[in-house]
Amino acid sequence: MENHYPVHYQPGKEHEYWFVSIGKRNVIKCIHFSVVDLNTQLYNLSLVDWQIETLSLSDKIITNNGDTSVVLNTVAYGIF
Repeated sequence: MENHYPVHYQPGKEHEYWFVSIGKRNVIKCIHFSVVDLNTQLYNLSLVDWQIETLSLSDKIITNNGDTSVVLNTVAYGIF
């Protein structure tokens, strides 16, 4: 297995990188960058899960999918 999951850039108003966490189940995750201050190029980074029930992103879900290190490596990969 790779040390990170493949990410898929989603262009739009905000920068989003989507990937699938593969562990106890498949979970769609999103690395979300939102602009805080364009002058200083300051961004907020969040890792969120796609909720199929509500068709929205949430940072309230605890998945315990068993692949924490690969997910964190994927977030680091998405930053660079």
